[in-house]
Amino acid sequence: MVIMKTCGLLMWALIFSALVKAVNLSDPDTVAYNRDLDALNRFCVHEHIPRPMAREFRRYISETRKKRVVNSRTAVMSSLLSPVLVQKAAKEINAKLMSFECFKFVAEDPDGLDFITALTVRMVAFVYAPTDLIPTGKMYLITEGSAKRRSTILGPGKYWGAGDVILGEPPDIPAIATTFIHVQAFTRADFANVAKQYPGAASAMKVWVYWDAVHMFIIDEYGKKQDDDLMNNVQQWDGSGSLEGGGSSKEAVLSEKELQKMKEQFAMFDKDGGGTVDAKELGGVLRSLGHNPSDAEVKLMISEVDQTGNGEIDFGEFCMLMAKDKGPDTTSDNYLKEAFRWVTSKYGDDDSITADSLERILQELKEQPMAKDIEAMIAEAEKMCHGESEDAEGSDGTIDMDEFIKVVHAINGLVAK
Repeated sequence: MVIMKTCGLLMWALIFSALVKAVNLSDPDTVAYNRDLDALNRFCVHEHIPRPMAREFRRYISETRKKRVVNSRTAVMSSLLSPVLVQKAAKEINAKLMSFECFKFVAEDPDGLDFITALTVRMVAFVYAPTDLIPTGKMYLITEGSAKRRSTILGPGKYWGAGDVILGEPPDIPAIATTFIHVQAFTRADFANVAKQYPGAASAMKVWVYWDAVHMFIIDEYGKKQDDDLMNNVQQWDGSGSLEGGGSSKEAVLSEKELQKMKEQFAMFDKDGGGTVDAKELGGVLRSLGHNPSDAEVKLMISEVDQTGNGEIDFGEFCMLMAKDKGPDTTSDNYLKEAFRWVTSKYGDDDSITADSLERILQELKEQPMAKDIEAMIAEAEKMCHGESEDAEGSDGTIDMDEFIKVVHAINGLVAK
């Protein structure tokens, strides 16, 4: 009796397994995935790929399965459905993308939802493996995983590349994948085509991308000021354990002890005594300090501080890189306040941003905003800070430090502190 029951259970298990296999084989995405996996396995066997590397390859194929499904879904909608039905389908299945912070200010526009939907239909899914450099030229929205850009880790719900795609700026520095990362991306041409259909919503998005560009300009300008202070600090140091001119370590960007230690570390890898370190040597420096950067990360680090553009860094640039590694949180209110005061002293008026200073900053970024764009930027920022009423308390046609911080927190999807 027991044997009969066992045999019966085994039979049903085999039947169930056959049904599952039949269902999987009827799914074209699963068929394509299995075909790719079989091809990869044959390649690994034929080329004698080491097992750890083969596992890494299989992991990537597994991760790209989701990308295949997303792109297949988009192709089906575009080829089989009418434009109206595509819009309806996209609203239903792209709810996650529509909630991205870069779209939240657009949603208030009468055509905002249709604009976002039309844009998501044009998006293409990509997957990048850890340490991959993600090329510029697209606006990326992260759905899974993370990437590092400008020393900042970006995770799900974050985006980058808006200046390039929406404002037409020159391509910025690339991001580097820190995990397997899934992104949805669209190009400048995609945005331009959708903007023709929904100009109001596109203008609303452009206003907040302008503000994001101003925010990054203020951070970058203050960062340059700090870099200059650090380089002056290094140049004043005479290498004998004291700062020239009587400067104390408390006043200095880097203390005498830190400078001496960095000099010793730098000298260890400047093997030819030429006064510079290349990417290979820098990787050795960082690994000796307990870091584990990829070659791509090292090259990216060098590009951020290499003032001569020769692919090598001197001692001052090396100190700058080490200082960046342990630098302050550029999203903190204190840092934003310091940066705002510094930049408004150059471009602003009495610790505030006016229409004239906004135009000057955007022109520094090679933008050519129209007067209505500047007016819209200030109006939207004041509306967010003080409400809809034109005579609301605090609405004076300028953006002060507290208002700027609220704008930055809104852009970053944070709650104002």
